[in-house]
Amino acid sequence: LIFEPGTVLQLKYNYVDPTVTGTAAALKGTGLEDSGDIAEAYSNFQGSFKFAVTDRLDVGFGLGEPYGANISYAPTYFLSQCAAPPACAQAALDQKLSAKLDTIDFVGLARYRLDGGFSVLGGLRLQQGTAKVTVPAAGNYAVESDLSQEVGYILGAAWERPDIAARVSLVYNSAITHKIDNTESGFLVPGLKAQTKDETTTPQSVNLDFQTGIAPGTLLFGNVRWAEWTETSVQPEFYPSNPLVSYDNDVWTYSLGVGRNFTENFSAALSFGYETAQGGLASNLSPTDGYFSVGLGGTYSFESSKLSAGVRYVNIGDATAEGGSGITADFTDSKAWGVGLQYTMYLN
Repeated sequence: LIFEPGTVLQLKYNYVDPTVTGTAAALKGTGLEDSGDIAEAYSNFQGSFKFAVTDRLDVGFGLGEPYGANISYAPTYFLSQCAAPPACAQAALDQKLSAKLDTIDFVGLARYRLDGGFSVLGGLRLQQGTAKVTVPAAGNYAVESDLSQEVGYILGAAWERPDIAARVSLVYNSAITHKIDNTESGFLVPGLKAQTKDETTTPQSVNLDFQTGIAPGTLLFGNVRWAEWTETSVQPEFYPSNPLVSYDNDVWTYSLGVGRNFTENFSAALSFGYETAQGGLASNLSPTDGYFSVGLGGTYSFESSKLSAGVRYVNIGDATAEGGSGITADFTDSKAWGVGLQYTMYLN
């Protein structure tokens, strides 16, 4: 939004319905082998406002949800990871292997235009979140967490050539380290709770965005993103196994698309996305590995605003997840559908 002219208000809404299912081959025939569809539908919202301070300086603010999780396994699936299934039977009636994470970001960003089409960008991000995880097979373990409000920063630069609709921007987002207040419970002793502290880091990332006109009324655009997920780990004090959350590899994500004006008021775009697969064993809390996506969207422009809508299909990469007892499950044929709406109003 920071590259739009004048004073602009923008609202975005996305809804995603994933399907992620797995099977533990070693337990086939026991009735415990199927995970069920673990990935629940979710939505997120983003609001942004931007205005011009001077001919060279623009300032913008945004509110969004940068990270999240929303998974829940079949009630009996965690028994496949339990060393003593009879001892876990009651827990199966009470809770499921599940995880939910909600975060919120407030961003303030400024852009200063230099000569020759160049500009520099900088700003701050205020981030906080909450999480809840239950792992019944690990001693009926559960943890509820509050992530502290912390500040990160944004630095970047861009180059533009308006006559051919060209723009290239490179933006760095710093890592943000949160202190975590945990309420842990379980440990095979009903009613036992502990107040503990931990910390985690949301990853630093680099985004390269580009666009250019390739013919009258036709635009080529894309993005390359690197995120340092290997620095993100969660290990509550009493969780009785490996880190609750950790990543073996950083993540590279790519997108490429083409947009076309069909009339003075209507344009459409086709885009493709790809995230590299990492291989190896995944976590039960994140049993996917890379993806390929295709999206189709359209924008209709009014006198002082425009409305965009789109749909996206994601073919989620297969993964093998390992539980606490070493039993693995294969997650295959996972997919997701998403729809999005965006409204942009030009106030001057």
